Amino acid sequence: MEKLIRVAFLSTYPPRECGIATFTQDLFRELQKNCGLQTGIIAVNDQDYVYGKDVIQEFPQQDRASYTKLADWVNRSAIQVIVIEHEYGIYGGECGEYLLDFAERVQKPFVLTLHTVLPNPSEKQKQILQELCKKSSRIVTMASNSQKILCNLYGTDPEKITVIPHGVPVFEVPSREELKKQQNLEGRTIVSTFGLISSGKGLEYGIRAIADVAEKHPDILYLILGQTHPVVKKREGEAYRESLEKLVDDLGSAAECSICKPVSGKGRTGSVSENVRYLYDTLSWKRAGRQRHTGLCCRIWKSDCIDSLFVRGRDAL
Repeated sequence: MEKLIRVAFLSTYPPRECGIATFTQDLFRELQKNCGLQTGIIAVNDQDYVYGKDVIQEFPQQDRASYTKLADWVNRSAIQVIVIEHEYGIYGGECGEYLLDFAERVQKPFVLTLHTVLPNPSEKQKQILQELCKKSSRIVTMASNSQKILCNLYGTDPEKITVIPHGVPVFEVPSREELKKQQNLEGRTIVSTFGLISSGKGLEYGIRAIADVAEKHPDILYLILGQTHPVVKKREGEAYRESLEKLVDDLGSAAECSICKPVSGKGRTGSVSENVRYLYDTLSWKRAGRQRHTGLCCRIWKSDCIDSLFVRGRDAL
């Protein structure tokens, strides 16, 4: 009989509204199809949640003592490997530093999946990631550029690093042309970004780049799909979304851009496949004399350079 490998994921998890949570859920569901694995979730909480049977343990994000207690629990358990989904903001302390307490104490090997590799980190951010990388058995990053940053800036052992593209779940969808027809977008070139919206996404660069590209390609339409990140919304309200809408209006017809948010009752952070299917059932509305489309998906395009976005978009068209 094949021996099971017992793997636990340390991450946020639905119903918590977080991009890392939905990523972990989709990955977890796919891995459950592998009969050689026994998987479970260790959920990081920013409040009380009611979880399903996937979650085998949970702990409060901002309680530092819980990180060492969790490590002791893992050490006593039958878990063989931990997969840590890392993003600075989902763990407690300054820049998520409480996670180092867990990494220092846990005796089981862990794989570190990096969702953000900063090219210009603060000293604190750099120190935390360097320590986590040193203690990890393997490191997963989603882009080859991140691999270079890890080696050159953080001094990470390149032998530890594996690049695995982000990916999406497999599901059936209509053809691209059929979808455009359903949404009255026939003959348009669609560019889209999708995911929980916050100022760190750099969406204003995309809007300005589209305005430049539209001078030669007037059929282009840029869709920004997603709700404001719930943590950001609590702190800042809809200030960033409203600033993007103002930018579109200021640019006028040069920026054919729709900034879309979920219809009430459907604006939840579900799996990627659920969100994409919802997008296909979007509703249209009018704002500032242009047709807008409401919807929700789960990933974001980000760049620090308007010129780079312009050149790449122009060349692609």
